[in-house]
Amino acid sequence: MTPDTTPPTSNDDRPPDLKSLVGKIVSHCFKSRPGIVILIILLMTFGSWWQWDKVRQLPGIKNAVVWLSRESVPKADPNHFAVIVAHIEDDQGQEVEKLITGALKEFEGTQTLHLDRLIPLERAYPEDMEKRGHTKAREYLKKSRAQVLVWGRVVRTSGKSVPELYWTASETLAEARSYGRYQPTESLELPVIFWEDLAGVLRLLIAAQNANFYAAQGRYNGDQIRPLIGKVRQLLKGTEDKSGWNQQARAQTWVILGDSLQILGEEKGEHQAFVEAIQAYREVLKERIRKRVPLDWARTQNNLGNALARLGEWESGTKRLEEAVAAYREALKERTRDRVPLDWAATQNNLGNALTSLGRRESGTKRLEEAVAAYREALKEYTRERVPLDWAMTQNNLGNALTRLGERESGTKRLEEAVAAYREALKERTRDRVPLDWAASQNNLGNALARLGDRKKSVELLCTALEKHCLAWGTWYGKAPHYAPIAEDGIRADLSLLERSFSPATYKACVQKHADTLNRVKR
Repeated sequence: MTPDTTPPTSNDDRPPDLKSLVGKIVSHCFKSRPGIVILIILLMTFGSWWQWDKVRQLPGIKNAVVWLSRESVPKADPNHFAVIVAHIEDDQGQEVEKLITGALKEFEGTQTLHLDRLIPLERAYPEDMEKRGHTKAREYLKKSRAQVLVWGRVVRTSGKSVPELYWTASETLAEARSYGRYQPTESLELPVIFWEDLAGVLRLLIAAQNANFYAAQGRYNGDQIRPLIGKVRQLLKGTEDKSGWNQQARAQTWVILGDSLQILGEEKGEHQAFVEAIQAYREVLKERIRKRVPLDWARTQNNLGNALARLGEWESGTKRLEEAVAAYREALKERTRDRVPLDWAATQNNLGNALTSLGRRESGTKRLEEAVAAYREALKEYTRERVPLDWAMTQNNLGNALTRLGERESGTKRLEEAVAAYREALKERTRDRVPLDWAASQNNLGNALARLGDRKKSVELLCTALEKHCLAWGTWYGKAPHYAPIAEDGIRADLSLLERSFSPATYKACVQKHADTLNRVKR
């Protein structure tokens, strides 16, 4: 049977009325963006015949006009923390929106952006409305690269209109306040609690981002943390005497700035970052007094010692290193083994590092013996089962002190102990897990093996030393080039010892095993 393709007939042969015709045109054109554009052009032309106020209310036209005329999602300045304000639902004349954006623009240290969008609170699903709103808000935050989005609605309570605002952060913050009702003051200003909530969200956001970078330390994230440092600097400049930013809150933020600067300085080799970190921790100690917050005070002393010690390694003289030792000893007055065993171990390890650096610059072995004792104290709590990477770090540092002692003492006992310590460290410091630390321990093992090989006149030990230095150089050269010269020095020393101590054939056999790396190293 042939299908009937004849159009259906109508009992009413009259042409469709104008409203029906426009409705059909709208329905057809609304299926694609080009169709919408054509539709709007046509309707604007017809507007010379019709009143545009009526046309824009026809089915689909109102939404199309709003969609086409709204502004694009703004882009945040990467050097500031950015707060985006969306349209507020049921906000007559956008009075609340104007109040918020106007107040935020006076808040130095942050950027305020306007989002030409409304995030509706769907009353039909009250249990899901907040979740849906936060999901949509995060989509806009991702597009804009801002950190916080303010959205919500105006509600009537006790005969008054009160803004019910929601805070959405670019990262999930479990402790952050997600919404609040903020009754403007009689002078039509935002209440103090609004600023306290904003400050709380920003502080938690900073802490979350810093924690992510700290967890990834050793994986070359120096370039990624630099924008966070810039944002925190700007924020601290603009938060003096601001609601929600008391001395304690500012101290917490200074701590994060100092910690972030240390990560940057360590991974990028920037001395100035440690100078600024020292300044940040000294700002913190103005607020964190030992009598008031003894453990926070001790933590800050420990971190100050870290920055001083690292800077002292790059500077001549011993002033910074002596200051670092003093800071660690201060920290240990409150960081006791019984009270906070792992923190006590951390500071013992750090004290050992500063003493080792001092021992290198001083004659005798007193400082180095003190360093070995500090590391062995730390290992009483830093066990492999409990904290494997901290255990490995301390084993590595113990190896450094033992190597220095072995260089100044006769015999090979200390050097053999150093080699054993480095090999222990490498059981947890793997290349995939912590490549920078792996390279450092390989390089240090190479140093100890070279000293030991020279004393024992062992070609096997010296060839192994060369292998370890080449491995370290390969990782450092590609990932952290400011460390590569350290391995290069070890390679040159190995080659010199091999050439001086053994026959040309033996020297050549050892060198050929690492020819590819050696050809890339500047000789």
